[in-house]
Amino acid sequence: MKRFFLTFLGSLVSLISVGQTFNGQLGYGVSPLGHSADFSQFGAFLNEVGLMCNGNGVVLVNANWRDNINTSGSIPTVHKTVSQLQPSPYGYHDMLAFPFAEYPTLFLNTNSDTTNNWTNSNMKSLFLQMLRNTADSLHPEYIFIGNEINFYWAQDSVDFLNFVGFYHQAYDTIKLYSPNTKVGTIFNYEHLSGNGVNVGWNTPYWNALNVFNFNKIDVFGMTVYPFFNYNQASLVPSNYMSDFFQQIGNKQVYFTETGWPADSFIGTWTCSPQQQEIYIDSLVNFVSQGNVIGLNWLYLHYLMDPQINDGIKIFNSVSLRDSLGLDRPALLKWTNLCSTTSVLDNESERMNYKIFPNPSSNSAIITSPSRFKYCLLNNIGETLLVSDSYNTEFDIYTNNLLQGIYFVKCLTENNHIHTLKLVKSN
Repeated sequence: MKRFFLTFLGSLVSLISVGQTFNGQLGYGVSPLGHSADFSQFGAFLNEVGLMCNGNGVVLVNANWRDNINTSGSIPTVHKTVSQLQPSPYGYHDMLAFPFAEYPTLFLNTNSDTTNNWTNSNMKSLFLQMLRNTADSLHPEYIFIGNEINFYWAQDSVDFLNFVGFYHQAYDTIKLYSPNTKVGTIFNYEHLSGNGVNVGWNTPYWNALNVFNFNKIDVFGMTVYPFFNYNQASLVPSNYMSDFFQQIGNKQVYFTETGWPADSFIGTWTCSPQQQEIYIDSLVNFVSQGNVIGLNWLYLHYLMDPQINDGIKIFNSVSLRDSLGLDRPALLKWTNLCSTTSVLDNESERMNYKIFPNPSSNSAIITSPSRFKYCLLNNIGETLLVSDSYNTEFDIYTNNLLQGIYFVKCLTENNHIHTLKLVKSN
């Protein structure tokens, strides 16, 4: 399944009630405004994720293990790009997933060997070379080998065992070159457990899980989409994944993808922005049953690809902004899941920040007793300026800006975020 800004009006109040919280990381799959074709707002997306959750936002790259057959063995471009842009200039955490298929299609053949399965020794050598170079040069926080691999068990359980053997070898190689990287593979819960009645997934495939040596899985990746099993988010029970949690014990789990659609395309489930809000409440309830260390909502921005098939179109609107780039109500609820309130404005701290003159026609000065970085955004969240270092005073030149409202997001050295409004006058 395919896959900055916090809600400004919300962060301008003196203190926002957090409500439900989640004691783990939060993030998104790569989804800048206008994706998949338009990546002109890629920097704004990375900046926003880098500032969310007190600097603990995660960016997931879930893309083929090679750019094309001719580059087999090289680190794919998007994985390298995202990993190299953090922790500077952006402060997000990197999560790299390397699928080998868009089921039933496999990408395991090479120029030297056209065998398209896990018996291809040339492919395995190149795949391992890519993972070794990724670990050695990039040291990502997470590496996942394969995506929703239980679908391959259903497709070819015999060759699946060959993949498992490769995974175990790759685990050892990655840990040799990057011991602190958490390594795992990704399953889809609904298909794995047979809890996908809305799409005909009634057969469980637990053997796809149990053939692994759990000692060589630091963290289980899991894509979780309960609308495949329930027509309304309120029906998702608090024990939704208890069968999976029981099988893996206290092993760490990261939901690499989850969410609920806001727009109806196909299927029998109810889709709406309100259902997304309800789903977040349900999600917090059932993840508490296991050792879940992180949650990625599938997309921050709407998937703007009119050419995709119906199977992927389901996921167009599993996004926390709509097709116009406007916040859905669930975005504030999602960002407020962070277990600390330090990402929210505190009135006594925010009053230490001064912008003058405000309104401003040509330039403004922003000051604070404490050192901070800042970024300037327009009213649709596009990043216009980003400071390179921490200081207690900055000049902001506004003479080239259009008349209107802008936002200055300030990040302190202890990762507190404060948002100020700047008005550009004639």
